[in-house]
Amino acid sequence: MKLKDKVAIITGATSGIGAKISETFIKNGAKVLIIARHKNEELIKNLGKNAKFFSADITDENSVKEIYKFAIKSFGKIDILVNNAGITGPTKPSFELSFDEWSEVINLNINGTFLMSKYALLEMIKQKSGNIVNIASVLGMVASEAFSVYSTSKGAIIAMTKQDALSVAKFNVRVNSISPGTIKTNAVANLEKQIGNEAFDEMFNKPHPLGGVGSVEDVANAALFLASDEAKWITGANLVVDGGFTIK
Repeated sequence: MKLKDKVAIITGATSGIGAKISETFIKNGAKVLIIARHKNEELIKNLGKNAKFFSADITDENSVKEIYKFAIKSFGKIDILVNNAGITGPTKPSFELSFDEWSEVINLNINGTFLMSKYALLEMIKQKSGNIVNIASVLGMVASEAFSVYSTSKGAIIAMTKQDALSVAKFNVRVNSISPGTIKTNAVANLEKQIGNEAFDEMFNKPHPLGGVGSVEDVANAALFLASDEAKWITGANLVVDGGFTIK
């Protein structure tokens, strides 16, 4: 029970990586507040009594303030924030993007992470304890012509992680990020069906030296480690979970 009696807020947690992180945290003793725009009734039911749901728009400051009011009222404290919510956006180079396409990704991925972190840190500083785990991406570490705005946004999250970590270390608060490679979420599984096994193997399996693609469990276990006291002397780090993609 690595997170016994801990309270965690997880954004974008009704499917994929976020849902698995929620499940993993609860199995390890945490109480979890799931943040999303739309409720997944089945997920909340399966997670049991230690999961609560709050519908919010994390790009709206007043909405974010309401999240933290609800969290403090419900749990009395905030130990962990996992900033998982994000979108990929259009797959084209930046000069082909409209400003609206660019802004939509930047607003959710960067501004949403900023707002959630800001109000979590204000609580954690008062508590003199807590930690944040930001879900970034290997595409925040290497350039991608197709995923230009997504890559830009995730690079910003890695930088934000280091900046926040430096600013709050004196308050006994930690901030780290995780950069996953390709993870087999439902969306990726559907893509494999669409393009076929051979094309998927060339595009996604072979670029990873360890072979295949990652699982949501791989990312959830990394988040569990960083959120736990096992990582109590780790801050400002970017934990890469990519099957070796970035070592080439």
